[in-house]
Amino acid sequence: MSKTQFKEVYDPFVSLGLTPTVDLVLVHGVDGDPAKTWTWQKKDSPPVFWPADLLPKERPTTRVLSFGFNAAMYHSNTTSTIRDRARNLLGLISARRAGSGTRPLILVGHCLGGLVIKQALCFANNEERYRPIASSTKAVIFFGTPHNGADKSSWNLIAKGYDALLGPLTKKGSAVSPMANAITRYADELEEMKEDFACLSPRYAITSFYETHTWGKTGQLIVPKMSARMMVSKEVAYGVEQDHQEMCRFENAKNDAFLMLRDRINEAVGEDTAAGAAQKKGVNTVQAPTKAQVGLEEEVGGIEMVLGSSPEAVAPDRRTDTPRVVPVIEFNREDPAAKVVMDALRVIPRL
Repeated sequence: MSKTQFKEVYDPFVSLGLTPTVDLVLVHGVDGDPAKTWTWQKKDSPPVFWPADLLPKERPTTRVLSFGFNAAMYHSNTTSTIRDRARNLLGLISARRAGSGTRPLILVGHCLGGLVIKQALCFANNEERYRPIASSTKAVIFFGTPHNGADKSSWNLIAKGYDALLGPLTKKGSAVSPMANAITRYADELEEMKEDFACLSPRYAITSFYETHTWGKTGQLIVPKMSARMMVSKEVAYGVEQDHQEMCRFENAKNDAFLMLRDRINEAVGEDTAAGAAQKKGVNTVQAPTKAQVGLEEEVGGIEMVLGSSPEAVAPDRRTDTPRVVPVIEFNREDPAAKVVMDALRVIPRL
């Protein structure tokens, strides 16, 4: 990508004539793209861009926007460009949300895109013009974001992980890609950002997804579990049975990671009432797996789950003509209380 972009992926008003109730913003990471990062693609199968193909069926009134930028930024001064992109992100969100008041905001980042989000919220909480973004943000969801860094040597290990994506290691095992070298060089500033955001984290519902499959080309994890976790009290962490690039791509609405993403959004901003009406009209929604199915366990710093792909997964509904939702009232005619209400309605003059 050659320039900064901010694409509207899904607009409830344009698609269904519904007023948006929540905004969700996506931020990609290393060598990412505002669409491809979030798109599941297999040979001989149609692509699934979950922000447009899956999420609107679960949350019809959630507007989705995707922030994109030149991924080559990571081959230069990493910290300064994270700050630059964070300010660009704030400016674009502010412009797109003009007149939206306090509409809830969800931020989702993959890889170093999560660091852009963290820096943006640090700025927003300290600058008056962006304070509405800070106060409207209800949840932050990270996929494979390198939060730690307990010290410079830890950041160096993270840098080596990214070398698996961007370049080979030297014989001595040191980081050689410019982006990885920059992470090591600016470890102190990255550590400061980590500490600043940790102080802000109680204000938001924090979810951290971490990869459990190694990168095929090198046989190593790009962002190991302990790096991908913030280790703060309200954090909920999930292990995803995918590698670093595939962990945020969902083939259908029964994918475990997608279900957990959806449920964390629902916990933060409430369920989408339009989705319930849509279900009555024949638009299927999927229940999240039970704790027994995925093996829930508590850890220091929050809750952790390891997620796999549901064996009963089926191909997604590829319809794009989602029916418009019309609210209705239904009664059980055999319920005595319902009969009283229905009798009362009969005597009300029709307009």
